[in-house]
Amino acid sequence: MHSPEKIIHECERFSERMKHAHLPVVPFEELHDTKKIWDRSSAEGLTFSIGKHGINNVEITIGDEIGQRHNAVITGAVGQGKSNLISIIIHSLCLRYSPAELVLYLLDYKEGVTFKVFSNIDQDEYLPHARALGLESDVSFGAAILEMLFHEYQRRMRVLKKNNLKSIRDYRKKYPDDEMPRIVVVIDEFQMMFGDDINEGQKIAEKLEKFVRLFRAAGIHFILASQTLGGNMALSYKKDSIFAQIPIRIALKNSFMESQQTLSLNNSAVAFLRPREAIVNLDYGEISQNKKTVIAYADENVVAALRKKWWEMARGRYDAKHCCISRRSACKRRRKIYFL
Repeated sequence: MHSPEKIIHECERFSERMKHAHLPVVPFEELHDTKKIWDRSSAEGLTFSIGKHGINNVEITIGDEIGQRHNAVITGAVGQGKSNLISIIIHSLCLRYSPAELVLYLLDYKEGVTFKVFSNIDQDEYLPHARALGLESDVSFGAAILEMLFHEYQRRMRVLKKNNLKSIRDYRKKYPDDEMPRIVVVIDEFQMMFGDDINEGQKIAEKLEKFVRLFRAAGIHFILASQTLGGNMALSYKKDSIFAQIPIRIALKNSFMESQQTLSLNNSAVAFLRPREAIVNLDYGEISQNKKTVIAYADENVVAALRKKWWEMARGRYDAKHCCISRRSACKRRRKIYFL
């Protein structure tokens, strides 16, 4: 019979060992059958896999009209695997859905490293799903992309109205042979898209708040990623109304404060995670809906081969002339450089 002191001591030792225990590596190909390419329809939404909860794959559907889950937010402190998580999401989507089912707008407000592999910089191939690719994006380029998306939303709504339909789901059911791909806008370090000018920032915040609320019917969805949700005055101006439209929360390890900002005021689970772990919550951060997930690893040797295959499959089938990239280093008068 052990003494209470001995039991407490052993429990503390076990807890300490668990803190430093290595997480299992979950390869991308363990979650996906990489031989099945572009075999899904986006009519009912877009489903992607990001990791493991126990022995089960963690899958998330964006554009789910039954659950009303149309947008997502990702947070994580420096070095906790945010770029890898974004890569897993993009590759998971692009493996399952062809460019006729999925179009991506990718904006990076950091160093541009996360999305560079999807461009044709220093290589022939590029991601055929990418309609616009912003590397080291600036405020004006982001605003132009939002304006472009608004025009596409208006165009799609005119089509729906003409056919007496309410959503892209209804349209795809009625006209299964017509192409109307869902659009996913991924913005890394999105809080920087508001810039330093408070007036301009508030205008962009107002647009973003409006768009995350309205665009769902037209099949346009946002995935917003950031290290922090605080520190930007323009974002704080519309933060509550923006995140009221974002039920999907994926939070990597971060501080207590960031955990509560991403999930909910009483939900500090993120502070106790290890690198490559995330809390997946599909109910606006409701604490009972936390799902601790080991995030898969996007091995570049694996995913680069997939991207090349997609590019080869797309050649001659999907027009890439509308794709564009933007870099701060580009000439100010020509921020858009079109793919050949």
